Amino acid sequence: MSGPLLAFAAIALVMIVVHMTRPPHERREISSARFFDRLPPAREKRSRMKWSKPTDSPPFFLRMAILALLVSALLATGWRAPTPDEASAARVWVLIDTSSGMTTNTGSGSLWNLAHQRLVELANLIDSGDSNQEWSGRLSSFDMERRDHLADGSIDDILNAVDTLKPRALGTALDLVQATHREARRLMDRNPTEGFSHMLVLSDQPAPDWVAEAEAPVVVWLDVSVPVPNAGIHRIDTRRDALSGEIGSISVELRAQGPSVPSTLVVEGNRGSSRHDLTFAQGVARHRIDRPGAGRYRLTLEPNDAYLQDNRAEIEISPNRIPRLDWRLKDRTWAAILGAPATTPTDRNQRPPTDMVVQAVTATSDAEIDPNTPRLMIGNGYKKGNSLVYDFREDHPLLANLNLDAAETMAVVPTPLPDGFTPVLRDTDGNTWLAWRASPPAAFVAGLPQGQDTLRRFSTTAFFNAVHQLMGHRADVPLYTLTSPRHPEPEGTRLALHPGEGESYVPPHSIGHLEDLLRGTSRGETRAIWPWLLAAASLLFFLERVLLLIGGPAWR
Repeated sequence: MSGPLLAFAAIALVMIVVHMTRPPHERREISSARFFDRLPPAREKRSRMKWSKPTDSPPFFLRMAILALLVSALLATGWRAPTPDEASAARVWVLIDTSSGMTTNTGSGSLWNLAHQRLVELANLIDSGDSNQEWSGRLSSFDMERRDHLADGSIDDILNAVDTLKPRALGTALDLVQATHREARRLMDRNPTEGFSHMLVLSDQPAPDWVAEAEAPVVVWLDVSVPVPNAGIHRIDTRRDALSGEIGSISVELRAQGPSVPSTLVVEGNRGSSRHDLTFAQGVARHRIDRPGAGRYRLTLEPNDAYLQDNRAEIEISPNRIPRLDWRLKDRTWAAILGAPATTPTDRNQRPPTDMVVQAVTATSDAEIDPNTPRLMIGNGYKKGNSLVYDFREDHPLLANLNLDAAETMAVVPTPLPDGFTPVLRDTDGNTWLAWRASPPAAFVAGLPQGQDTLRRFSTTAFFNAVHQLMGHRADVPLYTLTSPRHPEPEGTRLALHPGEGESYVPPHSIGHLEDLLRGTSRGETRAIWPWLLAAASLLFFLERVLLLIGGPAWR
């Protein structure tokens, strides 16, 4: 853009200079006798150019205007203006939020009722507006999925369809709204006369940043939320033993939105019922249940507040089970310690589901084993002697509580490392103590626990580090599940603890107004601006030429 501006400045400067200068020649009649006497010396030197004000020349303004229009046409090659639409019918795609947060009670009704009230206000505006103005709309709802309810209808049809809906105990997927806007845009590009002029979004979530910058159709986002205090269960975590899967403790995190009120967590389980007063620090409170044991537990937050879905939770702890190992080594001493069966059935139909396979590195591959089953690969063992640590992967779980100085007081029997493994601990001779493969999960250990004293402690720690790491990859039975579009109702251990649904103390943020939905748009059609600027410059140039012919000396 700097190039055209510089060109405009240069041409404007030349025009100003031209209009400020004119020849100083004047015609006078004098007597020739004046030339007979010697003329006195000239007192000053006079220039052959005489400066004058450019504003004294009427054509100056017209020519500057012509130049400005030409430069504007050059700069505005990418600018476009909406094309007037004779029909100018308003067609609106209405999306209403049916997520769990819309059940929040504001003290004068739920947010769902407020959203319905905004639609009634829109209906009144349409009824009181221009009777010749056409208005139609489509209705869809969204939570964790989008559902289409009305393809085309009047505002009364939309209100009747909304009356058949209600919020569901689901989370909010706001990306569905943006995807719907892209779909509406494609409809406009395909057939502008049947596209949508606007999108109306009614939600308890603030308007995202993309709404203000969205191209046609125009998005009107009305945030119907009202800041009200709320406290609720935010998440439930467990601490499990990696080997047995036993739950050592349950941690319940609760969060308060807005001014906190005295709250009590009621825990009902196999040990009876207990009440625990909560103290929120910076909006967060935690309660831990140690060694809960198997059974079903009910968590209830009292008193009830604005949003009820996060005030209760029901979880179930499954009985502990012995790890299911497929032990394929001749030495079964450690198999019994880990709880593996006395023998491994050779018939594939008799093999129980497996949490982990323990086998020698040199064992042949078994096509009957699920390739995704975690494997513990055992090397050829340890031997007497000394070695030097060459490299190791710092902070790797396989090195937990291992004394690397102790590793240098022993040696390992060389074992070829299987493909796909990354050494975790090696000596200077290239022999590997420990190695890891991320996918599918597998660990390599130089040998089973053996020896006495230092060797015994080192080999045992290395072995159980590998077992714990691999057993941590097995699928544990979850304490609870979340509601889904397929199962939207909370029941038993199916909960509605979806992120963001209990955040009821956020200031509302809307973009647009209901009045914007009464006017149609150009359906996205635009027209280039630069030809109009060029035409205006041509018209002024023609006018300047005509005035030059008929305007007399003042226009020259």
